Amino acid sequence: MQTSSMRRTHAVSAPSNHGLPADLASRFAQDVQRDPVDAFHDAQTLYLILHDIHQLVNDPTTRYVLTARIREDLARCDLAAALAEAQQLLQFNERRCNAFASAIRDRPDDC
Repeated sequence: MQTSSMRRTHAVSAPSNHGLPADLASRFAQDVQRDPVDAFHDAQTLYLILHDIHQLVNDPTTRYVLTARIREDLARCDLAAALAEAQQLLQFNERRCNAFASAIRDRPDDC
């Protein structure tokens, strides 16, 4: 015979934050509502940008430093911020490369 103290009751409750900290839980809620195809295209674009950066920058230390903020965004599961950071980095480096190419093109022949 079971007494009331021996019975175990299980209260059904809504999942709290899927075990995530509050900031990641809100990000998770946004991602759950997001179109998976859009998320895939963002991830694909981010991959291509990072691939270009790795092709353009020969020094591994420089690559590591340049991509640090992108890695931080990805660690926070913030793909949108990582993609924005990567696009900004690519635009900055493209302008820098164009300026360098222009300087080489415009230099006198005796250099």
